[in-house]
Amino acid sequence: CPPAFTAGTMIAVSASTDAVRAALGALPAAVANSNSPQQTVVSVGKDAAKATVDALKKAKLAIKVLDKIPQPYHSA
Repeated sequence: CPPAFTAGTMIAVSASTDAVRAALGALPAAVANSNSPQQTVVSVGKDAAKATVDALKKAKLAIKVLDKIPQPYHSA
């Protein structure tokens, strides 16, 4: 999870939490919220954002990058 007060992004993913976690592997990204059985939100620091997007796309998951936020919220 990114440290507090660091720039980053959140990514809405049309997939289950399990599918998202499998796609993320060991990337430094966190499941921030499970909005529904098929809608998961990921938070990630700016340095790992591109790798995270690439991993989710490689897993053929539909995503929406929420990059107009000051920092990734809902992270531990």
